[in-house]
Amino acid sequence: MRNGKSTAGHQRYLCSHCRKTWQLQFTYTASQPGTHQKIIDMAMNGVGCR
Repeated sequence: MRNGKSTAGHQRYLCSHCRKTWQLQFTYTASQPGTHQKIIDMAMNGVGCR
């Protein structure tokens, strides 16, 4: 169910079962799901990230 908006104006959602909140759109790409794993993969393969 919907649960207001973030400070950047993106829609926030609330799980009615566990009461956790999340959002589907992000202002910064570092906040998107999967970015952390991508950085780990790049570091393990010796690829620089600038």
